[in-house]
Amino acid sequence: MSKDSSGTNVDKSLYRSIIGNFLYLTARKPDTDFVVDVCARYQSSSKTSHLFSAKRIIKYIDGTSNYGLLNILNTNNALVGYCEIDWAGSLEDRKSTSEGCFFLWNNLILWFSKKQNVFLCLQLKRNILQQEVAVLN
Repeated sequence: MSKDSSGTNVDKSLYRSIIGNFLYLTARKPDTDFVVDVCARYQSSSKTSHLFSAKRIIKYIDGTSNYGLLNILNTNNALVGYCEIDWAGSLEDRKSTSEGCFFLWNNLILWFSKKQNVFLCLQLKRNILQQEVAVLN
């Protein structure tokens, strides 16, 4: 999903209403949290493509309304965590995203995804360090 600056504008109040309902639903369906947050980024300049994405979320929620999480007590009481980072993965601003999840007794207890606040350009950082070394020599 992107800004879609060339797309056709849609009614902002309709799109905001849909996003507001999604935010209410994320308390019951945490698996939709990430995609709802992505859709919420485009409330001020919503386009037809964003409305289509919101409709896909509605179809997903309708198709998975009977699904749930099953927690099983296991003798293995280990806490296991997984993490990954997508370096400069955002197509719009080239910011990195870190994601991860934690399991306790083989049950998912936490899932996260966070877009980094700063854009770090390693090439620029390397050039600055080379200039500092040249000045010191």
